[in-house]
Parts: sequence; C-alpha cells; structure tokens
Amino acid sequence: MSHASPSSKRHAGRSARRRAMSIGLFVLGSAVFYAGAMVAMKLWGQAPPLVLLLVIATLMGAGVWLEIGALQSERLGLVYVLILGAECLLIALASSLWFGENFSTREILGGLMILLGTAVAWS
Repeated sequence: MSHASPSSKRHAGRSARRRAMSIGLFVLGSAVFYAGAMVAMKLWGQAPPLVLLLVIATLMGAGVWLEIGALQSERLGLVYVLILGAECLLIALASSLWFGENFSTREILGGLMILLGTAVAWS
C-alpha cells in the first residue's frame, strides 16, 4: 500500500484547482465570444453586412479556439453544457440590457433550469 506525502497531496489539490480554473476561463471566454456573435447577429441590418459578417466570423472563431482549449482537458459533453449555460446567462443579460427585451416567467424558469443543469453537470 502506497501513501502519498502531505506535500504531494497539496500539490495534487493545487493542480486540480488550477485545471478547473483553466477550464473555467476557457469555457467563460468561449461563451463570451459566442454571445458576442449572437449580439452581432441581432444587429444585422443596422451596420454594413460585410462588417457584421467579419465581426461574427471573428467572434465565432475565437469562441471555437477557446472551446478547443477546454476540450483538451475535459470531456466534450461537460464542456458543451458549461458553455451553453454560461452563454444562456450572457445572452439573457445582453438582451435585457442592450435591447430592452423582457422575459416571461416560463422563459426565466427555462433559463434557470439550464443553469441548474450546468451546475449539476459541473459538480
């Protein structure tokens, strides 16, 4: 039977926290870029289409790049759910703040269910 030393246990704990933080940053960054692309899509017709197309493509590409970073360390299903949950929250915030959109009780409950599912998947 092998026993790990206290210092190796601390190192393993720090390493796990760093890994989780790294994945979290990749996931949050990816969600921010994807949500930014959605906001740009909502603005279609209010700016030159070529400019918006380039903005959308750039934001989507950046989101994909960060998602790939998260996928290097974590399972596909979990990364997808985490990004979707964060993106859901960011889109709701943006649509309320910038576009003055309101949400019905059913929409709010649906969004909360997505966030709850994300929390369950992460834990």
